[in-house]
Amino acid sequence: MPLTNLSSTLRKDDVLTGKGRSPGRVLVVDDLIPQRTAVARALRAEGFEVVEAGCGEAALEAVRLTAPDVVVLDVFRPDPDGYEVCRALKASMPALLPVLHLSSASTSSEDRARGLDAGADGYLAHPFDPNELRAAVSALIRLKRQEEERVEAVARAQAGAEHRAHATEAALLRSLTERSLEFVSILDSD
Repeated sequence: MPLTNLSSTLRKDDVLTGKGRSPGRVLVVDDLIPQRTAVARALRAEGFEVVEAGCGEAALEAVRLTAPDVVVLDVFRPDPDGYEVCRALKASMPALLPVLHLSSASTSSEDRARGLDAGADGYLAHPFDPNELRAAVSALIRLKRQEEERVEAVARAQAGAEHRAHATEAALLRSLTERSLEFVSILDSD
């Protein structure tokens, strides 16, 4: 089932935002409010800013509006499943957006492999250990930030190389102009 017409499906109770300084912003996506609340509460207790979404369409809209550092996504979702939501998130995001699958039912190695193949960057079973959830989310945020720093360093290096190339080209043109003027001066004196 494709994800379409996101804005019209976003309901007021689909996206709730936490406030305050945090080690990162996490989008928690689960259609079951008690499970979503448990994950959100555990992350907030660790200082994370948490955005909640109750459906796949709201998750895509929340990513666009809030720019989370990581998404914690329930695998079994009715509207479409977490594998399809993960694929849609990965396909629609120009930057790195880590996704952690969380599931109480899909815990076999085949299910985990299917989640990773769909683009998930990690997988935890529900019920989760709060320390493991915190560590997994922190690790994914750390990897995202390292990748962002690497991309910025490459961009800076490319910009520096372009600047040096332009400066070299300008110096070469000045030198050629000066030599041309010298040559013309020599010709004029003869």
